[in-house]
Amino acid sequence: MLEVFKGKVIKFADPYYITEGLSNDMDSEIRVKKGNFKEEHYIYVLKYIIEYIMQENAKILPDQNIGFNSWILNFILKQNEYLEIYETHPVTQELVQGCDYSLEVMNNQIKVCDKHSSKYLFTRVNQNIAISDGVLEGVAVEGVRYEAPEHMSGWYLTTDLYNDDINSLKQIRLPDLARRRPELIKYLALDNGFRFFVDSKNDEVWFDEEVLD
Repeated sequence: MLEVFKGKVIKFADPYYITEGLSNDMDSEIRVKKGNFKEEHYIYVLKYIIEYIMQENAKILPDQNIGFNSWILNFILKQNEYLEIYETHPVTQELVQGCDYSLEVMNNQIKVCDKHSSKYLFTRVNQNIAISDGVLEGVAVEGVRYEAPEHMSGWYLTTDLYNDDINSLKQIRLPDLARRRPELIKYLALDNGFRFFVDSKNDEVWFDEEVLD
């Protein structure tokens, strides 16, 4: 046994971190394969899922997915006993075993937020991001985050090709951006009011109070 959280046990049976006790609330236990991160990270993922199940009185079913900060966890039934965590590969869009990309995204976002004293406001995969021409093509990008309704992330990403006509902006979701501009994802947990600029040589992050006026 590694830890008890909300009455559920988290244990390690190489190469998996496994819950014990969730089957009392749903039909299966959850497991995740150990990858390249520290033990504490996989325990955090299982705690996140336990919290979701207990708080929402939810039952996770085979082939279901749930949001995990700025990525998605998928659950595949194994041995008719475990729902094993898989995730979508950002480029191929195929399901891959484990959750290392989800953890990489989260850790990189937390580092950026901590460096700039921002609270964590994770962009969800079902929220829209407004982009101008040039963003997906790899040119220099400026991002700014406004307060926004729940279906919007509040992020506006523009390039020098933007003509200042808001109607020319396109709406995309985070997985599409991750496939084309993965280097931008680490900024997308910055709080409302933050701006960033990224080109091939430099990046800059700053808070702009006027954005919140």
